[in-house]
Amino acid sequence: MQCAARKVDMACRIDRLVTEDGVVVIKISGRLIAHDLEMLRTLLEPEAGVIAFDLRDLLFVDRDAVGLLAQREASGAELRHCPPYIREWVTQERTQAKVDGEERCRRLD
Repeated sequence: MQCAARKVDMACRIDRLVTEDGVVVIKISGRLIAHDLEMLRTLLEPEAGVIAFDLRDLLFVDRDAVGLLAQREASGAELRHCPPYIREWVTQERTQAKVDGEERCRRLD
């Protein structure tokens, strides 16, 4: 008797919490990929206050997801419990975005 193994991709789960001091905490777990970003952007759209992303249970991100996290961090969001590989990638994305912005400014001068 053979047992066929099925590949199961864990989906992204997003929970929104508000702390006593009014910080909106977006807890993301599972896999965050380009497919999930529109849903996350829609969730973030009405938020006007301080936002923190709790990434403790985030297992996988793709380049698009890292780009969004880098943009949000550059805009003042906090990345909490960020796995080291994601932290490094976000830092690289922010550095590259800064370099790209400086190059665009030089070309306009």
